[in-house]
Amino acid sequence: MGDTSPERKKSAWKAVLGAALTILIGLVLVWAGAEDYRFPWAKPAPTSPVTTSPTHGSAPPARTTAHPTVKPTPSSPKPSPPPPTRPRVPPALLSDLPPVDNSDGANSSIDLRFEGLTVNGTDYANSLTYRCNLFCNGTSPQTWEVSLGRRYTQFVARAAVADTAGGEKTTTKIEVDVDGEAHFYTARVGKSVPIKLDVRGALRLRIRIFAPTDLKSPIQAGADAAAGKGSQMPNAGLTTPQLLT
Repeated sequence: MGDTSPERKKSAWKAVLGAALTILIGLVLVWAGAEDYRFPWAKPAPTSPVTTSPTHGSAPPARTTAHPTVKPTPSSPKPSPPPPTRPRVPPALLSDLPPVDNSDGANSSIDLRFEGLTVNGTDYANSLTYRCNLFCNGTSPQTWEVSLGRRYTQFVARAAVADTAGGEKTTTKIEVDVDGEAHFYTARVGKSVPIKLDVRGALRLRIRIFAPTDLKSPIQAGADAAAGKGSQMPNAGLTTPQLLT
């Protein structure tokens, strides 16, 4: 007959309960591992960002456009008016221009005149000539000065001795002064010298013509003439002097 003592029964129950507890724990672990496969709805759903659509009838939010900042440009100064222009004048003969007051004295131009001058067989009208017959009334050199008014560009002429001057070797010196700048020319019978000067912006033009020899007084000239003695008298000038524009 088996052992049925209370101690033995108590030990048997403990063994049964331990085995049952072990089986229960195993079932719980198996249940937890298979939960994803058997009950997928039990997992929490993934969260997604919530977007709110505008309700019907409500206006969408207004868009703002950034405009570039325009910097004000400084105002440019008004252009200055152009300088006044002088009306263009036509070319002029030296004889057409009025002379200025002669600073060399009244006798320094008394023997000058505008007339024809024959040079190398050609007669040049409106020539500035220095000519005396028996004697001269003025002194040497004879001076002619005009105002150009800054209106002309070029002065042209020829320094020449007349074909009728006494003596083939007669020479005459002529000076042309443009605002203080002097130019010298020497002409003789049959050999005229061209003159072409830049006078742009010039105000004054002065011409000096020198006698070929020392001048004689009227008394001495008369005495020489009575004795049959000849003398070289001024007979030269500028042929048809002109101012060009």
